[in-house]
Amino acid sequence: MNCGIDSPQDWRDLLLEASTGPEIKAVVEKTVRALPAVRRAELIETPEMSDHEPAIAGVGFFHTAFPDVTGHCFSIPLPASAEALWIEAARPENAATIANELAPLLERADHLLHRHQRREELEREVVRLEHSEQIQRALFAISQLSGSDREMSEVLRGIHEIVGTLMYAENFFIMLLDPTHDTIRLLYFVDVEDPVLFDELPCDDIKHSATWYVLRQGKALRGTRDHLATQVDGPLRLVGTYSSDWLGVPMLRDGAVHGAIVVQSYKPGTGF
Repeated sequence: MNCGIDSPQDWRDLLLEASTGPEIKAVVEKTVRALPAVRRAELIETPEMSDHEPAIAGVGFFHTAFPDVTGHCFSIPLPASAEALWIEAARPENAATIANELAPLLERADHLLHRHQRREELEREVVRLEHSEQIQRALFAISQLSGSDREMSEVLRGIHEIVGTLMYAENFFIMLLDPTHDTIRLLYFVDVEDPVLFDELPCDDIKHSATWYVLRQGKALRGTRDHLATQVDGPLRLVGTYSSDWLGVPMLRDGAVHGAIVVQSYKPGTGF
């Protein structure tokens, strides 16, 4: 293959040296772009092409290449990695020749990309399993705390510490809702910026705050202030110091909201 590199074996050497998916793609794109018959080339994911589009006769690699209406641009699918090589040829009649010339390179690259994708999938699965195990340990520790004869303040402090093993939780509070009187009470509160804002008060006193929406809507809210505003069905009011990221989760019993647990971060880049 006259790929424009010093030796026909150069692309093989470069693929052997590539250790990541992006590096493999870079080798493919550099090699293809060096072909005299190629104007542009790009390796893309999930290409938009349909099975009923006509194939270019004589294409040896994976048997199918999908041209556009001009015949200058076409895509060659890499089935194992679910990638596709998009090419703009200098002349329409070059498409089949280019595809056949690239067959050894693309076949090898497809195999390597698929192998790297599989490895990344396995690594993500390991992380997921480790996180799941961590959550199970945390839930077990919380159940042990709840069933102990410790003072409530000690139990809540222990829950805070356990949550802190799962995520950033330097600022953490638990709020109880009395649905009969529509009042809220701070059961536990730790925050680096704000003092304890109240002990007990009517729920309407925090109306339209993020916590109020968690209690009223009965669903979790998470994100920056701008993001939170898109998740609620009314105006969003700031109560306390502005936080860069916020997460509130309702506490439910028999489908009814009885409180909320909130963590927040004042540090940009430290989110949930």
